[in-house]
Amino acid sequence: MGREGQTILVAVFTLVFLCLISVVLFVIFQKRKNMLLLKNKEIKKHFEQEIAKMQIEIREETFRNISWELHDNIGQLLTLAKIQLQTSSNIEEVKVTLNKGLRELRSLSRLINPEALKKMRFTEAVTQEIERFNRLNFINASIRIEGEEKN
Repeated sequence: MGREGQTILVAVFTLVFLCLISVVLFVIFQKRKNMLLLKNKEIKKHFEQEIAKMQIEIREETFRNISWELHDNIGQLLTLAKIQLQTSSNIEEVKVTLNKGLRELRSLSRLINPEALKKMRFTEAVTQEIERFNRLNFINASIRIEGEEKN
């Protein structure tokens, strides 16, 4: 074998070696890529599970608040109207109490209606929520709006 044959042999071995290194690097890259994709999928799944848990917790808290408001606020107004009917001959007093109860019920139903919330301006929604908390003696709050409202 001459010098030319040795050069060709070295070139072929070098080419085969480079191809093997390329294949090994490609396989390693693919494994890492698959591991990252799997890990990303697991993270996404965990994130979606956490969001689902939070949605359930928010829904449960909303139901608790609705229940509490129905019992403590509207229930008290209806009980007062019943007592007024039994003890008083003043029908106007009963009407006022029942009207308060109806307003509270309408306000509550608007607050839990997604379509009504979408149509409501932000400042209006915050103001209604503050008024509701104040009526329940939950907090004593007020709102002050400065500047112009932007659409």
